[in-house]
Amino acid sequence: MNERERTLILLRCCLCIGGAVGLISNCIGIYFTPIAESLQVGRGDVALTVTLTSLSTAFFAPVFVRLIKRFKISQVMSFGVLLGAASYLLMSVAKSIYIFYVAGVLIGIAAGCFATLPVSLILKDWYGEKNGSKLGIAMGFSGVFAALMNPVLGKVITAFGYQTSFRLMAAILLAVCLPCTLTMRLLHPESVQGSSQKSAAGTTAAIALSTLVMLCLAGVCFSGQNGMNSHISALAVSAGYSLQFSATVASVQNLTNSLFKFVYGFVADRLGAIKASVMYLLIGLTGTALMAFLRSVPALMLGGAALYAANFSISTVGLSLLSQKAARDNYADVYSKVTICATSAYAVMTTFYGFLTDRTGNYQMSLFTVMLLAVSGLLLVVLIGRKTKA
Repeated sequence: MNERERTLILLRCCLCIGGAVGLISNCIGIYFTPIAESLQVGRGDVALTVTLTSLSTAFFAPVFVRLIKRFKISQVMSFGVLLGAASYLLMSVAKSIYIFYVAGVLIGIAAGCFATLPVSLILKDWYGEKNGSKLGIAMGFSGVFAALMNPVLGKVITAFGYQTSFRLMAAILLAVCLPCTLTMRLLHPESVQGSSQKSAAGTTAAIALSTLVMLCLAGVCFSGQNGMNSHISALAVSAGYSLQFSATVASVQNLTNSLFKFVYGFVADRLGAIKASVMYLLIGLTGTALMAFLRSVPALMLGGAALYAANFSISTVGLSLLSQKAARDNYADVYSKVTICATSAYAVMTTFYGFLTDRTGNYQMSLFTVMLLAVSGLLLVVLIGRKTKA
């Protein structure tokens, strides 16, 4: 192994995250209105596709772990890319919202094959315990990829229709991600194969059940905060700002989202995952507080949204590194369970904030809920730190 090989592995991981998270998750919002208008359904009906995608990714995680114990990781990841491309082609010819739901579930499974769990597993294998900076770079690439592709896909939708845009998404996955997954490999494949011999009881032998529960609860708190993300623009509008300013708020948040992810890994490598998570939770809590109490001031609304974006680093890079710290050699099995809880919480809380706002007439209670989750997450991180030191 040399530095060039490790750099190429990192580049492949960046492109996989770009396709699985940046393209699949971060670009889907621009399709809501054209699909709703074409099928004559509500945007909420279309948005349910995203929820199904998130849930299928979450519950597929343990299946992925079993698959990589039987097949090469390159085969499993490549299957995911092919399934994702086929699903987008299915969406491009779908005439019913229910076909979109089926395709959404398939896309979630596809993303689970080459997104956060496999990429974090590969980087841990190639870079060892100090893989935080590399994981941060890879995860931060999702925002970069989304920033590049959203305008392109938007123009294609305007000029040729969303059906052609879905075909373009399929082509991008095949052109960008498939060459990466076909050449992906683990440096120590025996480490994954070895963990296949562990039973459920073996999981608790490698990690205390109480620690596993705390990791799962932390994942719920971290990702539950992120559910507010899709409401940020609406929050700005409800505060009396123009659509243009509200769009700027969302753009600033997306930019700082990637920047925070890039930096988080370096901080974790220097200070440890516990201290880095505490620091980022406090930053996110500060941002939420600014939006809750001072959003009438434009600069503080922008600043609050920017700081709130630190939460995304904790739910992606941070949760992975905390799981690595607690699970050690049993990381894949443990993180797959934590992923189920975290991703499910994101899917549920995104909808919950909408219903809560409808009931109360404003976003204040939703923001208080985000702050409560942040404080709960802080306590859990401290407890996890004490457990892993013992």
